[in-house]
Amino acid sequence: MALRLLRSLRQRRFAPLCLMFFSLTSCGGSSSTEARQALQAAASWAATAHMIGDAWMMNAAPQEYAEQTLLRVHQELQKRFYTFQSHSFSTPTAVRETLLEHLQSLKQTVGQMRIAVRQRDPSTLSQQPTPLETDQTTITSVLERSDVQA
Repeated sequence: MALRLLRSLRQRRFAPLCLMFFSLTSCGGSSSTEARQALQAAASWAATAHMIGDAWMMNAAPQEYAEQTLLRVHQELQKRFYTFQSHSFSTPTAVRETLLEHLQSLKQTVGQMRIAVRQRDPSTLSQQPTPLETDQTTITSVLERSDVQA
């Protein structure tokens, strides 16, 4: 389904709108709200990276588009990492450190994905979804816990 949507958007030249769809921005508010939004956005950007990696491996996304998208994902994850890192909130230190590690891991994985696409190396790219999914799942599960306030 996502692949069909990506093809449809690409055919209609709406691909830039696809990137905007996944972006969540902070519009002021408390530090804990901004931290939570940063985590939610990071999970969305991770999903974007996973989707574009899958599409590229199935020859449904051109190489240049995949590279540019993964670069944008990496940049957005960097922003979210700094936003999350710079805000104080009531989550226990161990949980905060775990989340920072997973955000850092997401950035590294997306960087490796971009290199694999640039080098036209689908075998390396095919290894990346597992760490990507692990990091995304961890961040999402922390966001869903009612006892954790980001």
